[in-house]
Amino acid sequence: MRNFFFSVAMLCSAFSFGQELSVDRVDDFTGSIVRKTKYYKFGHTSYGAAHVAVARVDDDVFFEVWTTSDLGCGGAVSNYVTFLYGPGISKSFNEDLLDINCDNRASSMYLISDADVEGITKMRVKQSEHYQDFTFDGVYTLSQLYDAVHQ
Repeated sequence: MRNFFFSVAMLCSAFSFGQELSVDRVDDFTGSIVRKTKYYKFGHTSYGAAHVAVARVDDDVFFEVWTTSDLGCGGAVSNYVTFLYGPGISKSFNEDLLDINCDNRASSMYLISDADVEGITKMRVKQSEHYQDFTFDGVYTLSQLYDAVHQ
């Protein structure tokens, strides 16, 4: 029985800290900390899925999103992401930091803070052509990905 509880505890630990980093380095010349999670599915619609990654460069943290829906170009001036936290409670990010890219699955990137990532229930992603609303159903929350780049 003790082995069973130990196994369950180890499994829970693996799930809570399982976010993998695709980049984890300190720049030799500047000392800058650079970390980025792998992309993970965040949510879905009937048209496709949204995938997110979180990156940190020193004290700045960025949220990157791409979708399987054809929404248009990443990096466009009109792009935005809005997080819904509850009925009538939302926050929008309007400055897509990436260069314009019209390839399939082009991503958009926004500067975020720790206060932005708690309790998101839906996300609206608008790129140059269209927008889609994605309901959260990912393995990790945005908060967990944010924490992964601060470990």
